[in-house]
Amino acid sequence: MASTGKKRSSGILTEFITKRTQLWQYLNTSVDYFLTSLGLRTESKLIAGEDFDNDCSLQKCENETINFQGQTFDVYELKGIQQAFTSTEIAPGIFEVLEDFGTVNISAGPMLIIENSSVVVADNSAAAGGGFEHNPIVSGAYVDDLDNGGTSQIEIMYLQQNTFGTVDFQAISVQGLASFECAGELYVDIKFMVQQNATVTIERI
Repeated sequence: MASTGKKRSSGILTEFITKRTQLWQYLNTSVDYFLTSLGLRTESKLIAGEDFDNDCSLQKCENETINFQGQTFDVYELKGIQQAFTSTEIAPGIFEVLEDFGTVNISAGPMLIIENSSVVVADNSAAAGGGFEHNPIVSGAYVDDLDNGGTSQIEIMYLQQNTFGTVDFQAISVQGLASFECAGELYVDIKFMVQQNATVTIERI
């Protein structure tokens, strides 16, 4: 009889653990859906680049709009990654950085960038007390100096939004010029506003 009681207790405990696990899975799924629907949790998937475009993602910022001069605009977020860019020598002693992050296609109205958190990362970890140097993508940012070792400031660097063909197509890229061969990492992170209810997609050139 004692043996039967132990088996029954063990079975009840196993069933309890299983039910508890199922309950936690249900609650976690429900909370995740709830937070996502409120725009408090996002899930961006990087799309592999084609041709010369880098991996990037485009996502609408749900529950986020901007009202300007009586007009309402939707907000979108574009992210892109290039973890190993290198410059190209285009003339003696002049090195170019050109990295593309897709073309935003908008069905109506302009694309207006309202937030730019993009960074370039240089590796100075070989230096005493050095590490990875994070800078906004601007002229004077630190990049890997392949000529002299360590890091140096690039003379020109910027994030560009360029009309490609028509105003409906806005190409996003990072460009720069240096007097030395350079390299590094790029992380593009921008928000932009468009006419409300416009269809917005990202395409490959």
